[in-house]
Amino acid sequence: MFFERFIKALWKSELQKLNDHLPKEYKTLAQLLGEDEPHVTTVGGDRIIISRKDLELVARLVPERHHDKLRLPLIFIRRIDMGEGVYTIGGGLLERLLVSSLLKENPVFLEKEEEALEYIYRPQLWHLKKLVRSLVVVGFFMPKIEEP
Repeated sequence: MFFERFIKALWKSELQKLNDHLPKEYKTLAQLLGEDEPHVTTVGGDRIIISRKDLELVARLVPERHHDKLRLPLIFIRRIDMGEGVYTIGGGLLERLLVSSLLKENPVFLEKEEEALEYIYRPQLWHLKKLVRSLVVVGFFMPKIEEP
């Protein structure tokens, strides 16, 4: 019993270390565009520097009425429990719509909820990294370990 609790605590600790690079805070597109050095702070206390070029690309794509609601950076959680190379899209509807829009061959902002992806696959993640590298952050999820 003690050993099992120890292993679970160890896994939890390692997973937290693995996700230290995730943002502790999010900022809206409007906030980031207004900063001289756009960035967010990570859970581990570091900074994620966000490229002005990436922000401007998103600002051109997303209607201005959403600039004060769209939260960045974009978070993708690696879901081992869903199969190889599957990532859920963090955030809300606007963030999912942005990801869905960026993945279109000719990106145009999608606004219908049914067009918003909930998860993506590794090749799509690579494509997003090519487009807006500084806005893409990948985290890891470990499914809950069932007790016997």
